[in-house]
Amino acid sequence: MKSVYIFPSYKTSGKGENNYIRFFHLSFINNGYTVHNRCSFLKVAGLIFNINSDVFIFHWIDAFPLFKLASIQIFIFKIYVHILRMLRKKIVWILHNKCPHSGNDKQNVEAFKLMEFMAHYADVVIAHSNEGISYYKSMYMVKYGFKAHCIPHPVYSTEIIPSNKIIWDFIIWGSIIPYKNILPFITFIHNRPFYKDKRILICGKCSDSSYDTMLNEYVKMNSNITYINEFISDETLKEYIASSRCVLFTYSPSTVLCSGALIHSLNFSKLIIAPNVGNFLDIKGAVLCYDTFKDIEFMKIDDNKAVLSAVTAYIENNKWEDFPKKVFECIS
Repeated sequence: MKSVYIFPSYKTSGKGENNYIRFFHLSFINNGYTVHNRCSFLKVAGLIFNINSDVFIFHWIDAFPLFKLASIQIFIFKIYVHILRMLRKKIVWILHNKCPHSGNDKQNVEAFKLMEFMAHYADVVIAHSNEGISYYKSMYMVKYGFKAHCIPHPVYSTEIIPSNKIIWDFIIWGSIIPYKNILPFITFIHNRPFYKDKRILICGKCSDSSYDTMLNEYVKMNSNITYINEFISDETLKEYIASSRCVLFTYSPSTVLCSGALIHSLNFSKLIIAPNVGNFLDIKGAVLCYDTFKDIEFMKIDDNKAVLSAVTAYIENNKWEDFPKKVFECIS
């Protein structure tokens, strides 16, 4: 089995393309596999033009109900999966989330149905966190057997980026979306003594104007919070994280199984504080997990001696160049 089809294709994403998908494709190409990508502009419908592939890998199935003309695309996708099964092709489902981050009730119901469909018809399910395996077991194993394997999210760089002079105690970075719970966090810390002398940077693009307005209302009441609503370049982000004591994630645990932003943050060898969920739980030493925001106040944020050792070990064991081999070991 030396040819692979990967959905979605990174070539179709254009400006602001997904680094994860780009690295995912390139890891197979650079390891000598043929990655078929014909008619990728047709999205799901393009699958049929790549039917000669040996292995078919699908990402973010839970997001299909959010697509334009979703019902048609899902119908086409299911037909193709049945065809793949009849042709005895290998089907791999990468389980990223418990459900869509931003779907309405109807879309979430459709997402759960489609995820169960994949649990049924996939030969292999791969998650990037141990919680992903637990989630698969609780939702699907009784009906469809054990197909799930954990391959930790590969790192994007092996570089350890040196720290700058500390300007902020906490940085919250990335696209600003409601599921990341940033508004509940800054609402919670308002008037709490612990945060009065803590400098907090929130940076990333918020495309929801009403959410941006609500964030600004609380930021104005807290002089220790800096809020930058704009797309942050890689170089600028590097400066911001290097100038921060801790990287803080405030995500809602209801959807997340794996955070790519966590992986990007590791190279700075900063203490990471995150909810008790997903791959945050898997990197002991570098990540401190909380159950509630109140728990953060009792964490030793200045004691990060174990961080560098944990980060170095994770980087050494989880490189993109080794990823395809791990996938094919799961298949075989």
